[in-house]
Amino acid sequence: MPPRSTPVPGRRVVVSGKPLSQPVSAPTQHPQIAALILDDGTVRRLLSNDQLVAAIPFLAPFASKYKSTVASSKPKGCGGCGGVSRVTASGGDIEYNAVRYHIANAGVDKQNLIKQALNVKQLRVYYLDTAGNRARATV
Repeated sequence: MPPRSTPVPGRRVVVSGKPLSQPVSAPTQHPQIAALILDDGTVRRLLSNDQLVAAIPFLAPFASKYKSTVASSKPKGCGGCGGVSRVTASGGDIEYNAVRYHIANAGVDKQNLIKQALNVKQLRVYYLDTAGNRARATV
């Protein structure tokens, strides 16, 4: 088997049969993402972050609803067909548009907390406004 071209964090690299004295360390921080579209999966990721929910009060009711939905979803079957993952990943009755609306209309300090949690420079939010029209915001 040929040697790996990239070192694996935490493993010692063997070069010419001699291991290096220090294990390879993992990078401390990932590079920041330039832009990200706020989709349902990203909303679920935000709602599962307890520190972020504690810092941003308008996320609390959505997070509690999401967590109760995930906790109450019982696995069905053996999991071979993916039924278990579909139940937990669907997110249940979360009002994704309402979360996006609140994020788009939040204060700059709250938006910066969300961008910091997602490690992005810009966040693009698509939502329906109060009149039912499609709206877009870049925060």
